[in-house]
Amino acid sequence: MDDYPGILNEFVQKIPMFEDRKDQKDLQEIAQKFLEACSEIAGASLEVTTWLSRNLAVKPGPQIEVTAEVDEGANDSGPDYALPTAQPVAAPLDVKRLTPDWNYQQYSVQALVMLADITAPLLDVVYRSEEKDKVVPFLSTIMHNVFPYLRNHMSHNLPSFRTCSQMLASLSGYQYTRKAWKKEVFDLLLDPTYFQMDEVCIGYWRIVIDNLMTHDRTTFRDLLARVIVTPVASLNLFSSREQEFEQRALLLKRLNFVIFCSDVDQYHKFMPDIQERTSESLKAPTVPGVQAQVFMAFRVLMLRMSPHHLTSLWPTIITELVHVLLQIEQELCPDLEEMTRTQLSRLANLDPSWALGNGLNTHKNPSWLKLYLASCKLLDLALVLPTNALPQFQLYRWAFLGDPGSEIDEKGRLRDQQPRFTPHVFRIAKLMNKRFGEVAVTLRRPGQLLLTTAHICCVQDLHTFFVTLAATAQSADSFTDGCTPAPSGSRLQPLDQSAIAKSQSTPDFRCFNEFGYGWLHRSGNRNGSSPHKQYIESVIECDFLEPLPRD
Repeated sequence: MDDYPGILNEFVQKIPMFEDRKDQKDLQEIAQKFLEACSEIAGASLEVTTWLSRNLAVKPGPQIEVTAEVDEGANDSGPDYALPTAQPVAAPLDVKRLTPDWNYQQYSVQALVMLADITAPLLDVVYRSEEKDKVVPFLSTIMHNVFPYLRNHMSHNLPSFRTCSQMLASLSGYQYTRKAWKKEVFDLLLDPTYFQMDEVCIGYWRIVIDNLMTHDRTTFRDLLARVIVTPVASLNLFSSREQEFEQRALLLKRLNFVIFCSDVDQYHKFMPDIQERTSESLKAPTVPGVQAQVFMAFRVLMLRMSPHHLTSLWPTIITELVHVLLQIEQELCPDLEEMTRTQLSRLANLDPSWALGNGLNTHKNPSWLKLYLASCKLLDLALVLPTNALPQFQLYRWAFLGDPGSEIDEKGRLRDQQPRFTPHVFRIAKLMNKRFGEVAVTLRRPGQLLLTTAHICCVQDLHTFFVTLAATAQSADSFTDGCTPAPSGSRLQPLDQSAIAKSQSTPDFRCFNEFGYGWLHRSGNRNGSSPHKQYIESVIECDFLEPLPRD
């Protein structure tokens, strides 16, 4: 595509604003015509769903993805829009040959890339401060051919979806454009398929959601009002308990993502309401999908709230975490027929339909496996974050990991005898070793989360996590310094004291660069955060993603 709009954008960015209003108006008309032409080409891959309505949908079929490449021999006059070598290269678009019968579909992604790059900065310059209200009507026309791509989460639409997400992230930074996209973006956030995207797209949507909630005081309240636990007795005749629980988990996940997209303490005034929503969700019969999102909420709040705002939440966090760890113990118990009443009372809050239908056979239940993984990730995060970030957790840390050396014998193995109290991690590690056999201890590096996977297939997938956590916790040194995992049953080698963090749960930032966390897909220093925090956020960010539906 000839880069006429790009040249125009470069021109208006460098010249001073016209003093003559007629010249400025002519410039606005030229900019509008170029953007309208790009919008028309961008909409070539859309089709009307029914003849009675004007709703647009994405046409099925593959799309040619556009990548921006830098031409080393050219001047910096703007990006060079080139196609990947693996894709068939379309001929450059000659605007002189455009006719009503011309097939624009093969250039729709190129047009969207052009719109994403220049729409926001171009309109911001050509319209004066007192003329910003004129941008919204025109921009609404442009967005009419953009939102259909954002509603389609099929894998073949990924190039267009990614480009439109970039465009929306750029536009959302200008508050006067809000009326052109606020309603549609809020509806997209509540859509059940919202998180079906890739890592690049969710990076753009973090910006969009942050701007959506930050520029308006009522939008977050509107979302918070939707996350209300509906009593089962009040459900209508056309809904079921499963649908109500699924909707509750969906809304909790959206609330978690909104908080995750914010700055630290941005929503601290809403902590009583947020805590009320999580408590209401936990009062209902235990449903793994809802409870997994509550654990996700705890992880997000650890990163986005100051410690003193979380003080009242810690009893709930510890209680729920212990409850799930006890459930894992019960599943690993070799003789379920002889469980005592005390053991059964630990599961008293289970959903009756689950207890009657499946008993304790949850090793193949995806919902319960997701809950087990969510609880372990919460514990993993609490152990990785510095002690000054989670001072309250240090009061409960002994219940999970005990004191260094108390569970390790002189040969470096887990003790067989039962002390007065065995921490939960060691109880589960012993049960897993007894049931699945011993496994090698994974290298635990400073600031590194042990669990970065999005899902597990069985409880055995958590075996290495619990064994590694037990081994590193009982060593006088919290982390190993070898390049290979320590063999099971061997004593952990001591580290040089200069490379050890001051606290067992505090990573040593000086060792960070040695272990290569440079793979992060975004190198921006968001909110002034350290690379260590960026690494943790990238892991949690991926936990929100859902797989794209197959074509």
